[in-house]
Amino acid sequence: MSRGITVNCVDPGPNDTGWADEAIRAAVTARNPGRRWSTPADTAELVT
Repeated sequence: MSRGITVNCVDPGPNDTGWADEAIRAAVTARNPGRRWSTPADTAELVT
């Protein structure tokens, strides 16, 4: 703050942008409390 720097940060968790294969998707989904991946639209809604 003393240097005038501020940060807004959003961590939507796992976000399905097409990079993960089925094995990764299943492993992450199993460990995610919501049992689903976020979508880019979910993140956009959160930010707006």
